[in-house]
Amino acid sequence: MDVIDWARFRFREEDEYWRRRGGEELEEEKARRGTGGRVRCNVKNELENELEESRTSNEVYPVLRAPIEERSMVMAHGSEGVMYASDLRDEQGKARTINLLKEFLMLERTEEDALFVEDDVEVLMRDVMGTNGVLHVVDKPLMPSAAKNLVDVLKSHNLTRFLEMLETAEMLSEMTGLKDVTVFAPSNKAIETLPEDVLEDLMNNKEKLRDLLNYHITTSSLQASDITNNHIADTRAELPLRVNLYSRSPLLAGLMRESNNRHVRLTAACSRISILDSRACGAVVHVVERVLAPPKASVMEHLESDEDFSIFTKMLHDTGLNETLVEEGPFTVLAPSDHIFHALPEVELQEVRNNVELQDRLVKQHIIKEHVCCAGINPNTWLFMDHKRPLDGSPVHLRRTTSGRIMAGPARITHCSPPSRNGLVHTVNHLMLDVNPNRRVDRNRTPIFSAPGLEIIFG
Repeated sequence: MDVIDWARFRFREEDEYWRRRGGEELEEEKARRGTGGRVRCNVKNELENELEESRTSNEVYPVLRAPIEERSMVMAHGSEGVMYASDLRDEQGKARTINLLKEFLMLERTEEDALFVEDDVEVLMRDVMGTNGVLHVVDKPLMPSAAKNLVDVLKSHNLTRFLEMLETAEMLSEMTGLKDVTVFAPSNKAIETLPEDVLEDLMNNKEKLRDLLNYHITTSSLQASDITNNHIADTRAELPLRVNLYSRSPLLAGLMRESNNRHVRLTAACSRISILDSRACGAVVHVVERVLAPPKASVMEHLESDEDFSIFTKMLHDTGLNETLVEEGPFTVLAPSDHIFHALPEVELQEVRNNVELQDRLVKQHIIKEHVCCAGINPNTWLFMDHKRPLDGSPVHLRRTTSGRIMAGPARITHCSPPSRNGLVHTVNHLMLDVNPNRRVDRNRTPIFSAPGLEIIFG
């Protein structure tokens, strides 16, 4: 017999017991809870108590009566493939599998040869063979993550540093009660890479820490399948959070968003999302690789506040493009620092300073009207090459080299900035336009084929 037939045969006495009591009591219980059989967030402890009460001395399988969504509950207990107790062979006696909800389950064998799933669920009967798989009997149900509270899901990902920050900010109790939110939780490594003085200042300033943490929590539930490029989410910090979708195959962008698809990369505030769609009750958790910095200035304000960009900033004012960079955007500015201009031969530097038309062409070549995070720039292939159009229309080829360098046309991006309110400012080590008056600049190259993010150039 298969595993389902075996379970029915083994527990037919319990089935008969509940059938004799009739379905009226179950319906009354559902009506009392007001759930209609759906998952309720605070049901876990209540469920476990009922299961304990429903067991008799000869029962080894708990009878489910609580209002858990049946499909999710069943899928939390099943996995594709077969795993035997004897598979736990490593030195620590541990193994990991994935259930039908695509959630990890950790199995552990103790020194006393007891077998546990997810720390506290004991396997009472193991390796029952069926014609289509193997069955293990456990002493209580495995709760799907969608039935766990938010803090439990964060703990399941071992996000100890983020939880420590929440505790310091006195936000742990708030987190357990949040509904319809998305948490972009920084990994432990992301928090540990913060400068020591910055982290210390945050941990000693509760209000500042709360503002930072609230920027990681949006006021709506956002799964990977909901994300389109340049999605703007409202946060509890009352600041917008921009989520981007990047594809290594631009023609397929937007068609493939599954978390395990290697062609797609998702970012939040330009931080790569490494783990997607961990469901909690009333919430979604995504793990990010960097602490998200709330934007405080526009792209133009960013440039004006940095003395290293004084020449480029003056050109923006002289050409009137400074007014463009305070608009909604988004913009990505490939900003050359002053020493790039000072490294030019004197004749070229004077040509740039005295020729307003050349300044206009040069500055426009450094401004892309897209939100281009460094984390979204991928190695190119012979078929898919990522070209972006600056304001003057000439394509800029963006790519990541095999050594990890990020290139924009002839320039290397030497510093990737955190997001501003309306875009990004990346520092480059080369001008994007040849300013030598003695060399002809061919501005007539046009793409013979163009698609979003993809251009084939002739000439």
